[in-house]
Amino acid sequence: MSGRIDAGALRPMIALPGDPGNGLFIDELGDRVRVDIAYAGSCTAGKKEDKMGQRASDTSDVLFEEVRVPETNRIGKEGEGFKIAMITLDYARPTVAAMAVVGREVRREVPLP
Repeated sequence: MSGRIDAGALRPMIALPGDPGNGLFIDELGDRVRVDIAYAGSCTAGKKEDKMGQRASDTSDVLFEEVRVPETNRIGKEGEGFKIAMITLDYARPTVAAMAVVGREVRREVPLP
């Protein structure tokens, strides 16, 4: 049976992003595990960005390779992801600008040690 896979013999695993070598078999965990995307492929974190300002939170890419997302789990229609991301940024920009103004005002009023 060359080229065939026995799906009944497969044992699903979970692993931390970027660490697939240390995965655990799901049937050995005991507790229920929630899996949001389980359609093959991989999801890993990209390189951590070296930011100039807001360093309190890490920022990196999320890389999806060969991942299929069912239509019921999509936000918007296929091919509209970039448009949705840009609309989201339009809502976030005023908040970021306000934080920058407040930060500047605080630095004016509080002397540096």
